[in-house]
Amino acid sequence: MANIIALYVWRFSWSTELLGKVDFSVFTRLRDVAIRCEFPKANIKKCLKMMKAVCGPSLTCLDLDLFLEDDAPPLEPRYFAQILRQIAETCPNLIEFGIGIPDPKLHPVTPIMTALNSIRFPKLTYLDLCYGGESGTPAGLEVNWDQFLLNHPTVESFKYCSHSKAIPDNAFPHLRKYQGAFIDRTVLSLGTYRLLSNLVMWLFSAFTNDEVYEFRDILKEMPNLRNLTLNEDTWIGEWGDHGLLGSTFVELLEACPKLTYLKCHISWTCPVELIYLYISGSCGLPCIERLLLTIYIPNLHQVVDSPNIDRCPMKLVKFEWDKMMSPLCFPNLNKLHSLHTIELDIYGWLYEVETTEPPPWNGVLSFEMVEKNGRREPELIGFK
Repeated sequence: MANIIALYVWRFSWSTELLGKVDFSVFTRLRDVAIRCEFPKANIKKCLKMMKAVCGPSLTCLDLDLFLEDDAPPLEPRYFAQILRQIAETCPNLIEFGIGIPDPKLHPVTPIMTALNSIRFPKLTYLDLCYGGESGTPAGLEVNWDQFLLNHPTVESFKYCSHSKAIPDNAFPHLRKYQGAFIDRTVLSLGTYRLLSNLVMWLFSAFTNDEVYEFRDILKEMPNLRNLTLNEDTWIGEWGDHGLLGSTFVELLEACPKLTYLKCHISWTCPVELIYLYISGSCGLPCIERLLLTIYIPNLHQVVDSPNIDRCPMKLVKFEWDKMMSPLCFPNLNKLHSLHTIELDIYGWLYEVETTEPPPWNGVLSFEMVEKNGRREPELIGFK
């Protein structure tokens, strides 16, 4: 038990009987703790004792998720505020910290905000701040964690979810990576964007023309940007609208030619050959090392045999390999000496694009560029 380094508490029942049976002294060397549970008034002293045991000087990663289930008892914010202050005292070596702020309509959060703004983790480099309510409501507009952000100038990576509240301009002078929703892109100042080398944006709907030009102008102001991820995992529009149009891809990528890593979705209307042609062209991505594309294929029955749809579809592998090796693409791809990985996350409709339904087939093909006969060509290294 002395070698336990991680603990995950999920919907834990803080019963007096259970708290009395657990010997928390065996958890004094934990490095990684995740907690998602209520802190009831009846057992607060024992809760504090337990938290003090598991959240000690050895702890480097802590995730406090307060997005409780609907049937959970109301959060006792003043007791949780006590826990926050205790954590600040007992965890001086915390490097990664995540906290989910509950919906103020369900749980009063003012004491939590007061406690949060009073604490500081001197070694913190990663912060994940997530809000469980609606940012545009009166309660959401009153939530204020500015001082907590200002207390952590050492943060280099910041994930910010579900709130449109602007980040203070001088909060993170050493920020290198930011993860957030595109609809909330204005939470960062242009000066902060200029610091970033890694940007992750979640898209929930297709770009409008104005958004393309606005985002392009932001990317142009990011001289240090090397990694760009545009995720579309949670989508509110029709499936047929997923992915960047060819013109959008070109518009955005011309603004950041120093990328070494790119992950994005490509519209089913844009042949992937055009993407290969662009990144390897004179105005493309000469430093690219890893290219991860999510692509959409209509009429998948033409390249995947229905009886073998769950196996590695060699017909589809050859279909994609032939595109990379085509006279149109290969001569330029071969010259991209920095490129070593192409990953295709493929979604397909068996017969036609059904925009209201998710594609019924998904598979990931991973290719590695290898030297063969004096030239570099893609070789399949994985399928899942």
